[in-house]
Formats: sequence, C-alpha cells, structure tokens
Amino acid sequence: MVVKLNSGEYKTIHLSSIRPPRNEGEEKNKDKDKRFRPLYDIPYMFEAREFLRKKLIGKKVNVTVDYIRAATGPAEGTPTFAERTCATVTIGGINIAEALVSKGLATVIRYRQDDDQRSSHYDELLAAEARAIKNGKGLHSKKEVPIHRVADISGETQKAKQFLPFLQRAGRSEAVVEYVFSGSRLKLYLPKETCLITFLLAGIECPRSSRNTPVGTQVAEPFSNEAMLFTKELVLQREVEVEVESMDKAGNFIGWLHIDGVNLSVALVENALSKVHFTAERSSYYKTLVSAEEGCRQRKEKVWANYEEKPAEEFVHVSEEKERVAKYRAGVRHGNHRHPALLHPGRGDRSPVGESDGDHEGGDRRPPASGGVLRRAPGRLLHSQVRRRRMVPSQSGEG
Repeated sequence: MVVKLNSGEYKTIHLSSIRPPRNEGEEKNKDKDKRFRPLYDIPYMFEAREFLRKKLIGKKVNVTVDYIRAATGPAEGTPTFAERTCATVTIGGINIAEALVSKGLATVIRYRQDDDQRSSHYDELLAAEARAIKNGKGLHSKKEVPIHRVADISGETQKAKQFLPFLQRAGRSEAVVEYVFSGSRLKLYLPKETCLITFLLAGIECPRSSRNTPVGTQVAEPFSNEAMLFTKELVLQREVEVEVESMDKAGNFIGWLHIDGVNLSVALVENALSKVHFTAERSSYYKTLVSAEEGCRQRKEKVWANYEEKPAEEFVHVSEEKERVAKYRAGVRHGNHRHPALLHPGRGDRSPVGESDGDHEGGDRRPPASGGVLRRAPGRLLHSQVRRRRMVPSQSGEG
C-alpha cells in the first residue's frame, strides 16, 4: 500500500509478517488462454482488497516500521524482489494485519528461529490465524470459494458499443477507480454492472503523460505528472459517480466523474492543470468550467504560464454590389389566356417578352399599348408575310 507521510512524500510499504491470498497447485494452470487478473481470479483477493480500501483509503493511520527486507537478485529458484519496507499499520487502535488474518483474508508467514525480521505483533497474528482456522473463515472455509465474473471491456470497441446505450440511460452510475493512467484517463470498476471500463474525462484538455508509441516514446507534456498526481490523490481507490455521454473510436467511454459533490473536470481546471475543450459547450457544466479557467488564465498559473492574450481582430465591412434581378408583372392577356411577362431591366414597361404578333397563328391584331412599340420574335413572320410567301411558286415549277 502507499501512504503519504507528513512531509508530503509518498512511501510504499508492506504489512509485516503476512501473506495475501494466492493460487495453489492446479489453480495456476487453469484457463491458460484467459488473461489472468489476480484481483478477480485469485480466491479472496478481491475481498481482501475491498476490506483494506473501505477501512483505510483517505484515513489517517499510524505506521510503525518493523524491518526492511533486502532486495533479492535473480537466482535459480529465487524470485526477484525489490527492497521492501515492512510495517505495522494501525487505525483507531486496530492492527490492520491482525484484522485481515482474523477474517481469513491473509495468512501468517513462518520464520526460522534465528530470523528476527518479523512483525512486532507476531504472536497476536498467530493467535488471530488460529481463530480463523477454528471458525472456518475465508481461506480456511470448507465452502465453495467465491467467483467474481468481471467483464473487462477496456479497448473492446464492439462490446463498448453494445454497453454504451445502457450506461447513457442509467444516468449516474456508481464506480470504483481502479487505476489512474493520467490526469484525465482512468480505469473504473462498475460493481452493479460487474465490468471494467476505461474512462476519459469530458470537457477538458489535460496534459498528456509520457507513453510508448509505434514511432517511439512520447515525451510527457508540462504539468502532466502534477495532473496525474492530483487525480490519484483525489479519486484513486475511492467510490465515485460517473455520467457517460459518449465513447471514442478505441472503445473508451467519455463523461463526467463526481466525488463527494466535486466534478473532477472542474477541479482540474480550477487548479490550472487542464484547459476547457470546445466540446464542453453543449454541457451544463460549461459556464462553471469557463469561469474557473478565466481566473487561472489571468493569473497565468501552471498550464497558462506562457499564455499571451491575442489582440482583438478588426473587421472592415465591405459592401457588395447587388445583382440586377429581372422583374415580373402579373401577366399579359392573349385572347382568353394570361401569360407571365418578363420586363427588361432599364426598358420600363414597354416591351414585355412574348408579346408578339407571332405567338398564335394569325397574330394578335390589337394595337400595342399606348406609347409601346410592336415587336416580334426573331425568325417569326407576320401573317401578311406568310400569305405572300405561299403565293410564290417554287423553283421546281410546282404551284
């Protein structure tokens, strides 16, 4: 487990003289093709984790270092371990290691007589284990071991698509933060749905941590480690509520995460560890995000340290010449029919197109309107011309 010292430094410690649940014998060889997940696949490992999480996370504890186990190098038959600090952790007068052993969620390590690197409460641990064996608790139970069927849909695009509508309809769902990849990317366990998902915080643009890519290692952006540490301290291994809005192409869910009434996206922006993303505009949290960002930007804190305000752009109005549009009037009567007439721009109302004496056989013999000029369409003959042409004999001599 990781504890935060009074100095603000983080220290990894191990509980003295106890061993967590582990696979025995044939259990190790089962389901070789299945991805092995110790937390869910080892009997009573999940129960042990939940006991520690609910008892210790976010609480002030007393830590007493009992011994430091030296690192072991790679040798035949000997596993490799880094140096380990082993300690006794108490909270409210309760020895956490003893409580785990008494519930059958851990076993006590046996030592040689000349080995004095052991817990300062070793005898109490042995007594607790004897009670657990007698009462058939946990690992010592004769009952069938609990099985946790947890679906891991992280990165599974097709499964994520099927699961998305369900999470969207659910509104706020309870979750436990299993792991923090970066300031805005987390792995969540949904107990009600018994599944694991990768979750991205909506509405913000957070500095990216270093990661390996096909091209090479991507360098971490400024303040990415600070953002990740902020998120870890606030939500890691804690119970939260999430609102899923959408998902990306990789099968990661996108939404809002709340813990004790705090929106994590807003908290990161307020602490100048993230910027508002344009996709937040359609969210009900947009005004809160913009307000938080404005203060950090003016103070030029962290991600805004190199911010320079852009000068306002000037716009010059350019008037465009209107296109000349042809005008129509109600219509012109020809006999018993009305036809729309197009007026030529600039010619007034005198010469409507289509008002010719060749529109019908025989023409319209009425005089033109007052002040008008009688016109005809090109290639059309007046009635009198048609009659004269019919009287002229053809060159072949036919009449």
